[in-house]
Amino acid sequence: MKFSYNIFRARNSFRILNLTIVSCFFLAIGSQVLMAQDYEIKHDSTASAVWFGGDDRANIGPRHIGFGQGVYIDTSITIDNFSFFFGQHFDYAGNPEGFGHEVTLALNIRDTLGTVLQTSYTTLADTFSYGWATWSDLAFNIDGNTTLIFTCYLVGAIDSSQFTSTTVGDQNASYPGGMQYSKNGSSDEDMDDWTDWNPYDRRDVSFWLQGTFHETTAIEEAMKVPNQISLAQNYPNPFNPETTIRYSIPNQSHTKLEIFNLLGQRITTLVNKTVAEGGHSIRWQGKDDAGNVVPSGVYVYKLQNQGYIKSKKLILMK
Repeated sequence: MKFSYNIFRARNSFRILNLTIVSCFFLAIGSQVLMAQDYEIKHDSTASAVWFGGDDRANIGPRHIGFGQGVYIDTSITIDNFSFFFGQHFDYAGNPEGFGHEVTLALNIRDTLGTVLQTSYTTLADTFSYGWATWSDLAFNIDGNTTLIFTCYLVGAIDSSQFTSTTVGDQNASYPGGMQYSKNGSSDEDMDDWTDWNPYDRRDVSFWLQGTFHETTAIEEAMKVPNQISLAQNYPNPFNPETTIRYSIPNQSHTKLEIFNLLGQRITTLVNKTVAEGGHSIRWQGKDDAGNVVPSGVYVYKLQNQGYIKSKKLILMK
């Protein structure tokens, strides 16, 4: 059995089993220097294998079996790539043809409530025999001290692509940051639904998360005192139950930040006061001024400061 659980960081790197040095590069923004550092969590145990995908056997199928894995991320990063390990090519179970078939795999990144935060797809060629299947260029930003659940299924497994493979992992729950999830669904749409995704805390799936994080290493004045107002995209987005909105202003002045629906009706006022210069953040819990939870949908948040107005859209998804 091969197993390693790794978290790599520049200047404070550690790896269970042995020490690893990772690469880094620098990004200069004005008078501020940021160090972009590699971040990796890799759980690559191959001690056991379980069914994944479709099933063309007349006495058992059709089936649509997917799996997932919870992953704890201890610092704010951008997730670049995510991979799961598959133990064999994709072929029919009842009437195997003896060779692999091209398949498309869906990856849903979820919060701990099961809400889908981002969906990505990857295609494996018919030459794939076993190994890592990777979803690349995810560009998914996540705050530290957060657990995400990555769920995967074979697109069309219930009907058009009744191929099967195996997902590998270990039965000892040796990864401390999460657990396996599994589901036997009735369609691709059903696999996207969080209902019946069941946790199994005695097993972990082999996965590989790769990302980067940026650490301030020099003067921050250019960020602390902006020369104009700015309004960042809220995070997370879509969100449930709350999201964070960040903004900055060039000097101490009266500032207003409001939420509107698409009909232009004001939902709530988050800020309406004199605010100090620099960057600020505020959370919205998806409620109106009366404290009522608003319906799912698209909303607009608008920042007003010294005659300037900036606005962006956000999505509340329940």
